[in-house]
Amino acid sequence: MTKQDRKTSAFIRFYGLNNPRISASTRFGFTLIELLIVIMLTTLIASFAIVYSRQSGTQIALYVEAQKMAELVFRAKSMALTAYRDPALGNVCGFGFEIDYAQQEYLLFSYDVPPLPDRCGTVAAIDPDLITELPGQRYAPGRDLELRQTPPEALQYVLFIPPEPTTIVSRNGTGGSPSPNGVGTIDLQTANGSVMTIRISSGGQISF
Repeated sequence: MTKQDRKTSAFIRFYGLNNPRISASTRFGFTLIELLIVIMLTTLIASFAIVYSRQSGTQIALYVEAQKMAELVFRAKSMALTAYRDPALGNVCGFGFEIDYAQQEYLLFSYDVPPLPDRCGTVAAIDPDLITELPGQRYAPGRDLELRQTPPEALQYVLFIPPEPTTIVSRNGTGGSPSPNGVGTIDLQTANGSVMTIRISSGGQISF
C-alpha cells in the first residue's frame, strides 16, 4: 500500500464513511422524516404569506378607492369655483357629489338654478329635482368593494355653491336636508368584512 493509499484509508476510517451504521442523512443529506418536516414548514410559511398578501391587497384596494372618491369630491368643488369665475360654463348654482347606494355607484352632478328671488344665494337644502347628472361621471367601486349605507351619518349628497364655496352635506334618506352636525360618512366594505370610513364635513374637509 502506498503512502497516499494509507492516507486515504485513514481518512475514510476517521470519518466513518465505510461504516454501515452511519445514517443516510450523514452521507446523502436529509432523511425522509426531515424532508417531510421541511416540506410542512415551507407549506405553512407559504400559506401565511398568501394570507398576508391578500390582506395587504385588500387594504390597498380600500385606500385606492377612497382616494378616487376624495378626488371626485375635490373635482366637484373645483368645478363650482370655475363656473363662478366663468359663467359661460353653464347657468348652474354649483356642482356636487352623490352616492347611489341602490346602484352601488357614485357620481358628479350639476345643481340647477332654483326659481327663487335670490336664486343660488338662498339654497339651504339640496332639492333632488334640481340635480343633473354629468355625463360620463358615474363610477362604481372596484372589484369586491361595496358602498355600505350605515345610518345615521351615511352620506348622500355634497353640494358646493360658490363663491366661498358654501358646502351642504346631506345624509341619505333625508331628502336633501343638511346634516345637523355638517358631517356625512361613506363606508367602503370588502368581501371579507374590512371597512374603511370616509368622512366629509361641511367645511369641505375629507378624511379616511
